[in-house]
Amino acid sequence: MGLVNYFDMKNRLTSFFGLLLVSLFIVAQLSSCKDEYISDSHELQFSTDTIAFDTIFSEVLTPTQIIKVYNFTDENILIESISLLSEYQCFQINVNGMSGKYFDNQEIKSGDSLFIFAQAFPAKTGENLPLQIEGKIEFKYNNNVQQIVMSAFGQDVNWCKKLIINQNTTWDNTKPYLIYDSLTVEEGVTLEVLEGTYIYMHHDATIVVKGNIKAQGSFANPITIRGDRKDIVADDILYDQLSNQWGGIFIKSTSTDNQFSNVNIRNGKYGFVVDSAEIVPSQRRLIIGNCHIHNMQQQALQATNANIYAYNSLFTNGGNGCVVLQGGEYLFNHCTIAGYQKGAGIYNNALTISDKVLFYDGPILPITLATFNNCIVYGSSKEELQLLYSDDKESLNFFFDHTLIKAENINEEFISEKYFKESYISEDELFVLIDSENRLFDFHLNEKDVARKQGDINILAHYPECLTDKDGNSRSLDSIPDLGAFQFKISTDSTATE
Repeated sequence: MGLVNYFDMKNRLTSFFGLLLVSLFIVAQLSSCKDEYISDSHELQFSTDTIAFDTIFSEVLTPTQIIKVYNFTDENILIESISLLSEYQCFQINVNGMSGKYFDNQEIKSGDSLFIFAQAFPAKTGENLPLQIEGKIEFKYNNNVQQIVMSAFGQDVNWCKKLIINQNTTWDNTKPYLIYDSLTVEEGVTLEVLEGTYIYMHHDATIVVKGNIKAQGSFANPITIRGDRKDIVADDILYDQLSNQWGGIFIKSTSTDNQFSNVNIRNGKYGFVVDSAEIVPSQRRLIIGNCHIHNMQQQALQATNANIYAYNSLFTNGGNGCVVLQGGEYLFNHCTIAGYQKGAGIYNNALTISDKVLFYDGPILPITLATFNNCIVYGSSKEELQLLYSDDKESLNFFFDHTLIKAENINEEFISEKYFKESYISEDELFVLIDSENRLFDFHLNEKDVARKQGDINILAHYPECLTDKDGNSRSLDSIPDLGAFQFKISTDSTATE
């Protein structure tokens, strides 16, 4: 063989083996890549198999819900596609920081997870009743198909944003009302709210009354005023169980003849705040009957130089006092005033009566009279009645008749017929359910309640509106009525207040 042919053959063999090695390397790499991903027999796992938005309002973006997609295997997973499937233009998702309806080639490393953020923004349904809306998030990978169900009930609402009512107006229960920012009832104008109406309040939204509101619910169909958040905060705690979800109802000095009957109001910063005005004994500025004002960050009722009548009503869980009265004239019949959710305020007793300035810049008129008949003043503290008076103790005029009070430090000089008639102090547990940790409360009387058959039957004769209790049950079935808003009933179907 010639020298040239020898070197030529050597170069060709070198090239051949080099090419062969490269080819084997590529094949090995391709095989390795294929083996990185999981086999058909394994599946992804999800933090939930259903995303439920409960009842959501049309044209309102819901809070975000988070879904975690887990890879608990010892191999990587390549998700070929993640698809949002729904006939409704309602749901929207975000995967790895990208919004859309289709996402391909999403890899989850072994032992890692993928976050998906879901929201809903329903269009108007054109219906008065809630309409069920459904969708799915579909995952395809390695011949596997898995789905997460999405579900919501879309509800059309009457939008009220910075709404000013300047003529007599009636709201019915055809569709809920959603208050953004504020609702103002102008002076000389009446807003009538019919039974069964729902009023949802957005964060910090307020109702300002310069004229008057007549909210007339019924036992079967009460009116509800509450925050608009229906989702879960964490660990099964609902936003509807938290206070400070909205601003409050503010009765201004020009407002009079407000009537709230069978209305449940909850979870605001304030319940009612009634401004100072001239007191006309023959004309109540606010009547509260068969109502429950519950779980306020500040007070359920704060009144200054006002004239108010409340009966068969509950004022419960005010972080800075349930009822705070400074100056004015007040009558409470068969009311339950109870605080089991304390805040940081200095007036966080269940009931505070004062002739001193507490929450008001102007002059305080003396307490003309604050009368409590057949009531309960109770809570988790040892002292639930606070009396704040000036140097002239005679200016503080109050009277408790057949009322159960939880208090230890009432001055002996006040324990007299002048201020208390057949009223007594107790520390016994009164109510069916008090679970502050889980925010569950039921203020019906328990079977062994010391408040049973302790009332004055003459109150029923003088105030016939008290012949039935908050639930509509007759108080005349027993020879002596029970104290507070509820008459004890063995077969009661009462449920916890959230």
